[in-house]
Amino acid sequence: MRLKIRHISILFFLVSITICAQKRQLRIADNNFQDLKFIKAQKVYLKILEKDSLNVETNKRLGDIYMLLRKADQAEKYYQKIINQEGISPIYYYNYAQALKSVEKYEESKKWFEKYAEKFPDELRVKEFYATENNGEIIIDDSKIYKVELEDFNTKFSDFGIFKHENTIYFTSARDTGVAIKRKFAWNEEPFLDIYEMTSDSLGRKINGIRGEVNTKYHEGNVAITKDGKRMYFTRNNYHKKLKKDKNGVSNLKLFSAELIAGKWTNIKEISFNSDEYSVGHPALSNDGQTIYFSSNMPGGFGEVDIYKAEVKFDGSLGEPENLGDIINTEGNEMFPFISENEKLYFSSDGHLGFGQLDIFSTIKNEENEIVNILNLGSPINSPADDFAYFKVSDSSGYFSSNREGGVGSDDIYKYEREIVVKPLYIKGKVLDAINEELIVNAEVKIRLDDENELLVKTDSLGNYNVEVERGQVYNLNISKKKFATSKVEISTKIDKRINEIERNVYLKPIEDIRLLVDLNTIYFDLNKSYIRKDAAEELDKIIALMLGKYPKMKIKLESHTDSRGNDNYNMKLSKRRAKSTYDYLVKNGVSKDRIESFDGFGETLLLNQCDNEVKCDDKQHDINRRTEFIITKMK
Repeated sequence: MRLKIRHISILFFLVSITICAQKRQLRIADNNFQDLKFIKAQKVYLKILEKDSLNVETNKRLGDIYMLLRKADQAEKYYQKIINQEGISPIYYYNYAQALKSVEKYEESKKWFEKYAEKFPDELRVKEFYATENNGEIIIDDSKIYKVELEDFNTKFSDFGIFKHENTIYFTSARDTGVAIKRKFAWNEEPFLDIYEMTSDSLGRKINGIRGEVNTKYHEGNVAITKDGKRMYFTRNNYHKKLKKDKNGVSNLKLFSAELIAGKWTNIKEISFNSDEYSVGHPALSNDGQTIYFSSNMPGGFGEVDIYKAEVKFDGSLGEPENLGDIINTEGNEMFPFISENEKLYFSSDGHLGFGQLDIFSTIKNEENEIVNILNLGSPINSPADDFAYFKVSDSSGYFSSNREGGVGSDDIYKYEREIVVKPLYIKGKVLDAINEELIVNAEVKIRLDDENELLVKTDSLGNYNVEVERGQVYNLNISKKKFATSKVEISTKIDKRINEIERNVYLKPIEDIRLLVDLNTIYFDLNKSYIRKDAAEELDKIIALMLGKYPKMKIKLESHTDSRGNDNYNMKLSKRRAKSTYDYLVKNGVSKDRIESFDGFGETLLLNQCDNEVKCDDKQHDINRRTEFIITKMK
């Protein structure tokens, strides 16, 4: 498996490099390249280009070196010279796209990634690229705003990989102080990496190499410590008393455990699934300490480097590795896992859609606690450079590492703090007719907080209202319009400060008496009669037009009444006949029977005035009670 090797700052993914036979004039440079002596190889390749600036193999190698050293601006220059050459491997379309993205030439990067996708349409990262609404669109977690600061204990060398346990901070560094032995690594001619611990007390801050037997003359880095502080898992070159290499001469990485005994980390042991032929590193522990997460290029993965997990047994030994699957892993590099307090996985990847090279992602889980998607943490956590080794201290703060511009070394440690930016808050929405959902223009919206705080707005030509309000309050909204019943809504603005809109659509119900909707005049019945008079028919025709036209889903019921003159029992029967006559007229003229839910008479039991059997009234006063009412029973 050919693995993409990170520069010194995140070397913990040493990868095996297979190099084809090269032309004789490139042999010295190629030997250095094969031995991972990239600075020496770079110097020889540059001398070759002085005489043959268009040499394809040399330009390819220089592009590869600069990408491995995470200098994308230089890599782009050399890839550009060879990218249009006939017979060039399609992998260089991908490499060139990555280099372009890392220097923020996103549109050009998309073009070359699409050329790569034509050759490898079934790749996971290609499918993700085309699964977005616009090719290459990054799915970003933009719900949080962060303040990012460069830590002051960074050096001119590589510093990365914070792990905090109680009051001690552990990190990885190539600094040349605080440890007994420092040798330079041929890869980039920086010192080898070691694990450091930082403590603070009343006398100030102290940074020293980790106590015990963990650091050696080779690479160590990235630790995970159990909650009780008694066991550590860490990454080291394949070195335990002597350095071992794979068949290609590469010293891969291995995971080791150590125990804290008398204040020192000792009793160093290899984990069971280490191998001389592949790398294992970047440990992270679940909150209960029963699962370890790590990265590896072991056979059977999805790409160059994948994230795995394994059971942590009672004695600290580990079970069989389990790949986290293709939602997390791609054909690229997935590394630096971290598990937060709520068991959310954070990791870095250059295979998922991002801003540049390595970006930091988090996982999304469903109700069954299964990972169903990932989110890019967005800017300023991520940048066009490498962003990795995320460590969350609390809900609002933590650390990550990056080789972005503005740092002091090849990799630097950054601290982030979540900022709460309070944006103006608006209550907005539409006012609609509850029957046919038509927009209601010029409806009055009174927004009331108390006796001294009331605001009146009206809906616009599209039925919209929008008003700025204070946070942390409870508002009462009264929405009214002529011929509609007033609606009252209570809205609390005691909400998350990141939310800046509360949307509430309001449906107004037409006033129950249809006569107001259609300016209906009183329907009169002759004394002791129940037939529909001509003048009454004209009024009923208005109702028919309303039900067959504007309100096709409205349902009603009919209630007929008499005045108090005459026998009570007779008036009850008369009112029922009048209700039936009205019903028959509506049905005869096109109103469906199922839209008239009931029709009934109530005699003189529901008078609208004082004109009962005991009170003498004139004809006009009695006319008020001799009526049929139309009541809406269903709006939609």
